[in-house]
Amino acid sequence: MRLRTADDIDVRGKRVILRATLDVHYIEQDGKRVVKDDARLQEIVPSVRSLVSRGAKVILLSWLQRPEGMPVETMNMQPVAERLSQLLGQNVLMLPDCFGMEVRKMIDEAPAPSVMLLENVRFHLGEKDTKVFDIEYARELAKNGDIFINDAFGQSHRNVASITGIPRFLPSYAGSLLIKEVKALESVLTKPARPFVAVIGGAKISTKIGVIQSLLQKVDSLLLGGALANTILRAQGVQIGTSLVEEGMVEVAKSLKLTDNRLHIPIDVVTAKDLSPAAATRTSAVGKVFEDEKILDIGPDTIKLFEKVLATAQTVIWNGPMGYFELPQFTKGTDDIARAVAGSGAHTVAGGGETIDAIRRLGLEKKISFISMGGGAMLDFLEAGTLPGIEVLRES
Repeated sequence: MRLRTADDIDVRGKRVILRATLDVHYIEQDGKRVVKDDARLQEIVPSVRSLVSRGAKVILLSWLQRPEGMPVETMNMQPVAERLSQLLGQNVLMLPDCFGMEVRKMIDEAPAPSVMLLENVRFHLGEKDTKVFDIEYARELAKNGDIFINDAFGQSHRNVASITGIPRFLPSYAGSLLIKEVKALESVLTKPARPFVAVIGGAKISTKIGVIQSLLQKVDSLLLGGALANTILRAQGVQIGTSLVEEGMVEVAKSLKLTDNRLHIPIDVVTAKDLSPAAATRTSAVGKVFEDEKILDIGPDTIKLFEKVLATAQTVIWNGPMGYFELPQFTKGTDDIARAVAGSGAHTVAGGGETIDAIRRLGLEKKISFISMGGGAMLDFLEAGTLPGIEVLRES
């Protein structure tokens, strides 16, 4: 996929809107909010520095959490501006809103080069994720800049004003982070070394059924774990007790060819009667789960099966945990699969917040070939081979 970049564009003195993924977690510390995990901020620093070195006014744009179209004090971008200032070694001017005359005046009066951060773009209803983006909101956002660069792969699956709308009004380009993500995922889709293995976990099959069906046409083995596997087990008529299940997806799950020898689902599980740190666990064969039990992790036989498949792989994609790994007694499935992926010797691509958390907690980052910063975006790209935010760059 060929995308235009702004690498050779003259940006000196220009207002460059840099769409970034700055949706970070924060904690309260000494009465103020501070960024807890700045990995996403560190990722964007080289892009910002490159534009600053070329004399641009860099105007960062993102959202933080889900304020539902209205300003929420605890969801403003101030902690992000403060941490970015530290990482960049220069002041990041926090703007009072994301559009309007006051904002544009401050941008115009800022020196070139400089770095500014617009307020949470979700503080206005115009950023709602719908089939048709709010064109008037996009128009107002575009007035802040002369050039638009999308470096937010992790949010490019959203059809919203700040992703697909602004390119309708400004010369638009792909950023280096977005291009890196596209190249990494395209390579595993178009020319994977084989055997090609995908590992998909997590809670909801509704958000992953599309990519599961798509990957079954491409991979040599597909390993499914996490609560999403419960819905597949229910579709088979297997007793799953009080486990999390999406009843509305049972009929859809029946459409999967469960006799396909490429598809591997749990053969044993770890259960408990409640979700608490003190909950007693029991290992059970699939089909032997008690009526008052919840399936909360894959079992040791399933781990061995998955490890055996991964040991032969030459390409691996992984997205989603194998169990309820928020509690320590249910982390073994996710941890062992993380080690198996990292130790496979294959070309490995992993993504999704919980997947990345597990990889980092185990210190395995350097053993994964590529870590995607997009969870839902990664899945949508693997399913469709593109994203709305990428397609609009090709058209602009």
